[in-house]
Amino acid sequence: MSEAAAGRYQRPVPPAAAIRLDLNEAPAAAGDGVRRAVLERLAAANWRRYPDVDGGAARSAAARLYGWRAEGTLVGNGSNSLLAAAVRALLPRGGRMAVVSPSFSMYPV
Repeated sequence: MSEAAAGRYQRPVPPAAAIRLDLNEAPAAAGDGVRRAVLERLAAANWRRYPDVDGGAARSAAARLYGWRAEGTLVGNGSNSLLAAAVRALLPRGGRMAVVSPSFSMYPV
């Protein structure tokens, strides 16, 4: 496999037909019922308004699901953004972090 690089981050470039489970790709297409339900929800959405800035609805739903407080729940645009936020909050500027390899590809970034 060849390598694709962005800054110091490098990841293997898979063959075109590969299913990327690390990118949440499904091995098969969603069924017609799922596709219809998603499209109906999109069609009913209020497209002239931004979603809530702090993800309040998603945080509340996750808190209810896991029996936690919404104030102690964090949502983001995937694990990469949440890991980056945690590192920025917990690791001092110029700090060092140990990473075991092989591991999640975003840790070194």
